[in-house]
Amino acid sequence: MVEWGTETMKLKQLEAVRAVLTRGTTIQAAEALGLTQSTVSRMIAQLEREIGMNIFDRRHGKLFITPEGRQFYDVAKTVLSGMDQIATTTRDIRSMRSGALRMIVMPALGYGFELLPETIAKLKTENKDVKISIDIGTREQVEEGVADGRYDIGIETLPIVHESIEVEPLLAANG
Repeated sequence: MVEWGTETMKLKQLEAVRAVLTRGTTIQAAEALGLTQSTVSRMIAQLEREIGMNIFDRRHGKLFITPEGRQFYDVAKTVLSGMDQIATTTRDIRSMRSGALRMIVMPALGYGFELLPETIAKLKTENKDVKISIDIGTREQVEEGVADGRYDIGIETLPIVHESIEVEPLLAANG
């Protein structure tokens, strides 16, 4: 919600304006938003009352954007675009398509061992926009860093002391 004075503008109202402008009619906007046509009309009328100006001229059952409405919508587009970006970013982070992955690795597993480069290559192939940072640390630093959330992944040899850490074996060695 955006507030000014005692009035409150809801993002849903801005989305209704955008839907009308992009779809052409309140009926098509309602279908796109999963609402009824009367709900979309009410949302726009309420927004117009709250901001004290008409966004649309209503002529012969059709909506035409006013010059003031166009100016208002130009700013509203920025807000809506930002909200769309937040939703996209959140989805990408949850699905690991973008974002950051913080790793800490014991020196013996990080240097001169094919496990780490292969793991990173696989992650980058599946998640091109994920930024991966890697630190080298002692066994204690690996476990403490993962346990307290500073790192998303830690790679070390067994045994793992911290019970709160979820362990997933990467490879087994006979010897």
